[in-house]
Amino acid sequence: MRKLAFCLAALLVLWVNASGQNTSSPTIVAKIQLFNQTGVVSPTTIFTPSTTGMYRVSTVIVLTQANGTTDSNAYYWGQLSFNYARTSGQADATYPLYVTKLSASSGVTVVMSSAGQPISFFTTSGGGDITNTKYNVYIEVEKL
Repeated sequence: MRKLAFCLAALLVLWVNASGQNTSSPTIVAKIQLFNQTGVVSPTTIFTPSTTGMYRVSTVIVLTQANGTTDSNAYYWGQLSFNYARTSGQADATYPLYVTKLSASSGVTVVMSSAGQPISFFTTSGGGDITNTKYNVYIEVEKL
């Protein structure tokens, strides 16, 4: 029993030492809020990194006016675009936000982005009836 306790204590010390090597916390580098959106959002730069690195993008979309449609293709979907080492990337920023009733959708995406290359946000639509709808977008970007 003592050997097991000693081994567990030794592993704990090793883990603490290994995890303590990088003590920096993520830094918020950008916050964006888009209010009363009534259609798809065209690509909008949310942040242009000055250094190449890894960034965490947290996105929330809140439907503030629903239209009550029963169309299963009536939704907005948040997307991100970014560039790393001359390669373009695209990632889902949120899950689909259906416009039938008041709701919200969110997501957290980690991207690798090159210095001087923008990280952009846009929404797409499923092609269904999105008339008479409004939504707000909240985005926060952190340097990891």
